[in-house]
Amino acid sequence: MWGIGATNETTIPSFFSTMTGERVWNFGEIAYTSFQELIQLQMMLANGYTPKAVIFYDGVNESFYCNANVQSLPTHVRFDDYLQYVSHYRELEQKLEEAQSKPRRIDALDLMAQPFQFIFSPYQDLWRSATDKRSIGAKPAKPDRRSLSTGRPFSQFRRKKFYKICGDNPERAKAAAAMTVETWLLAYDLLRSRGIPSYFFLQPSSHIKPESHQLDYLLHENKQRIANERDSFVKRYNETNLAYTMRYSQCLWLVLRFE
Repeated sequence: MWGIGATNETTIPSFFSTMTGERVWNFGEIAYTSFQELIQLQMMLANGYTPKAVIFYDGVNESFYCNANVQSLPTHVRFDDYLQYVSHYRELEQKLEEAQSKPRRIDALDLMAQPFQFIFSPYQDLWRSATDKRSIGAKPAKPDRRSLSTGRPFSQFRRKKFYKICGDNPERAKAAAAMTVETWLLAYDLLRSRGIPSYFFLQPSSHIKPESHQLDYLLHENKQRIANERDSFVKRYNETNLAYTMRYSQCLWLVLRFE
């Protein structure tokens, strides 16, 4: 549970630790789906890690399975980036070779400036903080209301872009949901074989019934993104719940439903 923008003390694992007194390890990683989490779990178990219990908290990152350009599942959220790196590898390598082949010029003035910068850099920071108008009671600049939340409420935003297709493609929605649940099942079987309890949560999202959340404060670009992705999220979440109910109702799992 990465918690982008949150301090360590305000992540869900930290709250859980505070409430229960249990020692909690947060192994969440940015952009991971349940499949990457399963791989990480296997690596940790292979290295002797023996937790008292394991909690999977998935849903939002799994929406990448609904991207229109995804050809096969499972995949990684950074898959497109990797393809770009691979396709441009030779071009980047050539630029690096050209940069390394050029003779490096050492400027005497730069050499002289480095000791002074080392000595006076702490005082520069003090001077900036003392002369920064924001720190001496100046009125803050007015926000650009065209890009902030004050203009249009969320209810006025409609879908404009169709980069996520689970809402329009029932087969993709079923495949995406099945991949999540199948991954959970593999993790469940692995942990059960070691006598380790496991819990699987379908994490809440503002995409699910956004009318029940207070979203008007969001930036317009974020409200538009939620509107673009809402149908895909709803369809995939419903399919995930259905796949769990139909196939694994005999397992003692905990999956939250958001209605």
